[in-house]
Amino acid sequence: MKPLKIFLIILCFPILAFTEIAPFFPLVSHSFVLNPIQSDDLSFVFNSKSLEKSKRPGLSIAHQNREWDYNWFVVASVVPTQIGHFGIGYSNYGYSSLPVTNSDALGTYIEGNTSDTFETLVIAFSPAIKEVDFTISTSYKYRRLVDQSANALHVDFKLSSPYIVNNQLGIQTKNLLGTKYSWDTTTRLEEDLPQYIGVYYIQPIHTLTLMLENDVCLNYSSLTTQSAGLSFQLDSFIRLFFSYQSSTIQTATTLGSEIALSEVFNLKYANRNESNDQQELSIHSIGIGVKF
Repeated sequence: MKPLKIFLIILCFPILAFTEIAPFFPLVSHSFVLNPIQSDDLSFVFNSKSLEKSKRPGLSIAHQNREWDYNWFVVASVVPTQIGHFGIGYSNYGYSSLPVTNSDALGTYIEGNTSDTFETLVIAFSPAIKEVDFTISTSYKYRRLVDQSANALHVDFKLSSPYIVNNQLGIQTKNLLGTKYSWDTTTRLEEDLPQYIGVYYIQPIHTLTLMLENDVCLNYSSLTTQSAGLSFQLDSFIRLFFSYQSSTIQTATTLGSEIALSEVFNLKYANRNESNDQQELSIHSIGIGVKF
């Protein structure tokens, strides 16, 4: 058997043998928190929860270091027009130095390195309708693991209204409608990515903004996630934010800041601490945004 095949079997065994466990595919909205309460390009494309949309075209780029030297890069751009807001975003979560082993008469040795990459392309649109704040997004998810790959296509939406608590109360879905997560193996393995329907509430209190959210996972009950976020406008240039997230398998706290370097540039930083039964992680995120 080829060494790449041996490595693939070992690495994919949990996926192939325990299909009742949710396949892992990282969600930007759950794990890449850079102040989702406020309106910017990343939050519009990947999270879409804010009371106001950006009035100027923009571009945002962010990076997050992850476990086992995985890196996460996210970029998004939003263009407001007379008919609505158009957004496009790309997420790349991966590691390029996975060891591939081989063996000979002397034993097992590392023959080389390969990669494990999760990619997501999102296109979002929010029409300019006064009666309702509606955003629809299409996301294509692709994973490349050694010489095998998997993909899925999903359509999601976010809905609120100025006539219902002034857009402060809304619903949002993740991976709700679409295809199964399909591997190009000989058995054509197909899985269901976690499907979420979430209800959120945003409450401005002077210089504070509070957000509460409950993401109910329809097909994996252990992944139902509750979140709370607090954003504080310290002055016209600095905003501080905090979030807490909890599910059956993990809790996470995030503390960060956003600095307006000018009317054009802003800089964000966050430290996220994740805790579960296997490990505790301290994760650093940094992002920069540009308005044109």
